Amino acid sequence: MNSYLASFGPAIANHLWQSTAFAVLAWLFTLVLRNNHAGVRYSIWLAASIKFLVPFSVLVSVGNLLPYSHQPVTPVVYSAMDIVEEPFAVMALPPATSVQVTTLGERAVAVLPACVGILWLAGVGVVLFGWWNRWRVLSVSLRRATVAIEGSEREILRRLESEYAPKRHRSVLPLLMSAERMEPGIFGVFRPALVWPEQLSARLDDEHIESIIAHELAHVYRRDNQTALLHMLVEAAFWFHPLVWWMERQMIKEREQACDEAVVEMGGSAETYAESLLKTCRFCIESPLPCVAG
Repeated sequence: MNSYLASFGPAIANHLWQSTAFAVLAWLFTLVLRNNHAGVRYSIWLAASIKFLVPFSVLVSVGNLLPYSHQPVTPVVYSAMDIVEEPFAVMALPPATSVQVTTLGERAVAVLPACVGILWLAGVGVVLFGWWNRWRVLSVSLRRATVAIEGSEREILRRLESEYAPKRHRSVLPLLMSAERMEPGIFGVFRPALVWPEQLSARLDDEHIESIIAHELAHVYRRDNQTALLHMLVEAAFWFHPLVWWMERQMIKEREQACDEAVVEMGGSAETYAESLLKTCRFCIESPLPCVAG
């Protein structure tokens, strides 16, 4: 069993360094495109996140399916690809013998793969349990919310949907009114709903409400909750990698800026939108989950 687990070591090491190098390259691209739209930079970070789930060997196999020229290529290119693809060679394990392991160091090496596997599973469990616990607390608040059938918030939402909803998005976004003190946000991955705190409307004018709802609609049309869930899976699988958690902060920053830009592109006033954000920040608290687009 330990020899079976140890055989994955070189493959995992190759995948980790390749994904890390890809993420660093993505960061450099975002620096080059820092004056471009935030949505472009978010797409680059999303590609870097997906790379953690797709080994480089799979990408090479897909590339081999594409038509290519039969012209001869110098061996130097093949050597460079081999170095990039698998710098950590698979080491052949010595054949099993009947000699009993005697030293403490040999015993430690023998059980190391199993210990690493158990530690990884424990880390995945801790991350998933933390998210589940916070989502459970949040779901209690969502069950207490009521579906809005009238009101200025609902009228503004339906008007913005009719004006700016893309053709591929045909579903009507439900509006839930919450009596609790929480920030407006899109909750749900596959069946999203806009949750709006009732007490917030009294502090905002209609133009401020329109700006905030336009921001939330941008999250829905961009499918930010789905992509956030994808990166959460990356965080659960690679919880030990600090770059993965740093990428999450970059993705949140870029997706929020992309939605801010979308509000202005919809025709909203930048000054009015800034005022609505400030008033909302005075009222609301931080979202309990990073996968919630708020």
